[in-house]
This record gives sequence, C-alpha cells and structure tokens, in this order.
Amino acid sequence: MTPIHQPPTICQVTRVIDGDTLICDRKMSIRLCGIDAPETGQPYSKEAQNLLIRLTLNKNITIIPITRDKYGRIIAEIWHRNLLINTQLLNWGLAYAHHHNCPTPQTIFQLAQQSAQTLKLNIWSSPQTPPWLYRKIK
Repeated sequence: MTPIHQPPTICQVTRVIDGDTLICDRKMSIRLCGIDAPETGQPYSKEAQNLLIRLTLNKNITIIPITRDKYGRIIAEIWHRNLLINTQLLNWGLAYAHHHNCPTPQTIFQLAQQSAQTLKLNIWSSPQTPPWLYRKIK
C-alpha cells in the first residue's frame, strides 16, 4: 500500500456498505482506518452498519486519506463535525481496534476499545471471532 498525498476532502456519504466501509459522492469507496468491524454474517455486523448509517449517511464528512488497499478503497480517517467516526464504532463496541496503516495514534483506538470492553458492550458482551480471523476461515 502506498501513501496517498492529497489533502482532506469533504464529500457526502451516499451509501454505507458495512460497519467500516462507505461510498462518498456515489463513486469513492472509503475504508475506515484503525478499526475492523464484524463481517456480514457475524454477530453485530448489522448493528455496526446501522451505527455507521446513523453517523454518516447523507451527511457531509471530511476524509483524511492515508493510503489505498488492494481493492482500491481509500483508507482514511472519517470526521463528521468534531467526531472521529472511526472511534465511535469502537466506543459502541461495534468494531475492533486494528491498525490499517493509520497514522492516528493507536492509543486513541485502544482507549475507545477498552471503554467498550469494560462496559461489555456488544462484541464484548460474549466471546466473538474477530473479523480478520473470520475472513481467514471463510
């Protein structure tokens, strides 16, 4: 993966694919850096997607592009107003902290995840298979 050298961009979210991927301006595929949400078919995948829909769909967001993945998606920090959306999924226990070439200090992601773990929210309420292991099994 090579870094993307472009400034932050404002775009409108036109579709949410799953708990950590969305489409901006009907053409730009964005993967949230620093997190990994449950895959379709896993427990809490629909809840993660629904939260991302509530936080972003039809809203103007700021993306801070970092790199592209092997599928051509932009890996980015996603901001709406003053909220880093990436950490909101962690706060709600609907994603795992998982670095994806994200320059954001990992402690931000780890602290958000620890809070959800302590409260036993969603994916932390019972043992779950992390999405990166689930993908290997599939």
